[in-house]
Amino acid sequence: MRTHLRLLLPRLSLVTKDAPIAFTVINSRQQVQQEGEMPLALILQTFAHLPAVCLLAEGDVVTAELELPPLKKSQLHTAVRSRLQTMLLHPYEHYATGYLPQYPIYVHWALKKTLSPLLQQLHNAGIQRIQLIPVTALSHPQSQSDQNNWKTQALPKLNLGFTLDSHPKTTAVWSWFKWPIYAACIGWASLILLNQKQTQQLQVAQQENALLVKHIFPNIPLVLNPLAQAKQALLQQQEHAQTTQNAPDLTKLLTQVNLSIPELSDQVRSMHYEKNQLQLVLIEPISQLLSTDDWQARQKEALLHHLKIEKDETDPSALWAAITPEVTHE
Repeated sequence: MRTHLRLLLPRLSLVTKDAPIAFTVINSRQQVQQEGEMPLALILQTFAHLPAVCLLAEGDVVTAELELPPLKKSQLHTAVRSRLQTMLLHPYEHYATGYLPQYPIYVHWALKKTLSPLLQQLHNAGIQRIQLIPVTALSHPQSQSDQNNWKTQALPKLNLGFTLDSHPKTTAVWSWFKWPIYAACIGWASLILLNQKQTQQLQVAQQENALLVKHIFPNIPLVLNPLAQAKQALLQQQEHAQTTQNAPDLTKLLTQVNLSIPELSDQVRSMHYEKNQLQLVLIEPISQLLSTDDWQARQKEALLHHLKIEKDETDPSALWAAITPEVTHE
């Protein structure tokens, strides 16, 4: 066996921070290379590079002899487990068990929760290879001079070590599903934030439109749908006007745009009128409201009503409208 560290442990409940524990380092020729007594933490810090063999005290491990008929190795494990389950106070999975497949059969078991703190401390120290052996599995000393035979005695092929994972199945399932769940949560949160942002932008646009319509038509008491109410106000003004020619330029523009492209009635985010030209900034790009053919048809139809409408070259969500001069035929 390769060079390793052996620890002769007392009852695990008696292991304290400063309690000395007997240890020895055995080389590959089964000779004592170093021995002594030190606190467990100091031992693990000093020999963290070596495999560790922990000899467990009798009080922490139960040993029993089982009377079983001669069985094949493939049948022996089932027989031992079946017999052992009748002797245990807790479910079989709560115990670390071990035995040697030789007659007479001596089976050893200990509660995993009793051994877990020791295993955790060994893992935290960086020790990878760990063997837990009941001291009762070693051959008993024949005389007083053999009391230290645990140091050089050949070790049985027995190990009560186990993986420190109280919920292996749950952890395995979670490791597979946690990333999709995280991604779904992040995506859902992003959609909520995006929706809130768009809602806020729409509210700001509606407020700006309402202020603009209120400024142009101060007689409207409450502006809820800016473009629709502006249209209604224009119609009311036209009813009281003698001719359409006498209406203000902005009024004519709004009327003609609404008649030529009714799809814009609830899509206008903001309006800007300057030098007989009206700029409409939409909530969505015009390409999402009208196809290319429909847009060209609306342009031609608008020209028949002396209205010129063009897309803004710098902003796909904006368009310009202006009244074209009428041609007089003599």
